[in-house]
Amino acid sequence: MSLLSSLVPNYPLGLSLVDTNDAAHDANWAALANYLFTKGHMVVRAVAADVTYTTSTTLTTILSFPVLPAGSLWAFEGILILTCGGTGGLKVAVTADATLSATAFAISIQVPTSATAVSSATATSLGTAAGASSGGAITGLPVFFSGILSVNVAGAPLIQTAQNSSNSTSTVKVGSFVSFTQVVQ
Repeated sequence: MSLLSSLVPNYPLGLSLVDTNDAAHDANWAALANYLFTKGHMVVRAVAADVTYTTSTTLTTILSFPVLPAGSLWAFEGILILTCGGTGGLKVAVTADATLSATAFAISIQVPTSATAVSSATATSLGTAAGASSGGAITGLPVFFSGILSVNVAGAPLIQTAQNSSNSTSTVKVGSFVSFTQVVQ
C-alpha cells in the first residue's frame, strides 16, 4: 500500500505521483485534486497569464473548477489584481457548465475606484455578474469578491470576468486567484 492510498481512502493503488512530466502524471494529479476537492477540502486556482479586455463587457471564462456534488454547500472567494487604463473597471460572474444549478447563491464584490476608495456590488443569481467601474486609471489594485453557492444539480463552476463598462483597457493580472471551500453541514 502506498502512502498516498493510506492517507486517501479508496484512492486507486498503483498510480504513480512521481513527477514524470507526462500525461499519465497529469491525470493522476487531476484525479487526486478532484477527489480531495469533493471530500470537503479547499481548491485554489490561479490565473496563469494576464487577461486583458479592450472596450469589451463580454464575460470570458478565466478559471474553471472540478464538479461540485449535488446537495453540497460551498464558500468561494477571490482576489483579482486589476490594472485599468480608464474607467472600465471589472465585473465578475460565477457561472456554470451545462449541468450545475444552485438552490442559493450570492456574490459580493469590491472594485477599486482609486488607490483609496472602492465601489461595491452584489448579485444573487448564478451567472449574474457583479462589478463596478473604476474612477480612472489604476495599477495593480486588488478586486475582492466572495460568496456562497448551494448546489442543486452537480456541475462545475466557472469564473468569468469582463470590463464593467466599455472603456480603454482592464487587465486581470497573472497570479490572481479564486478558492472554493466546502462548508460541512
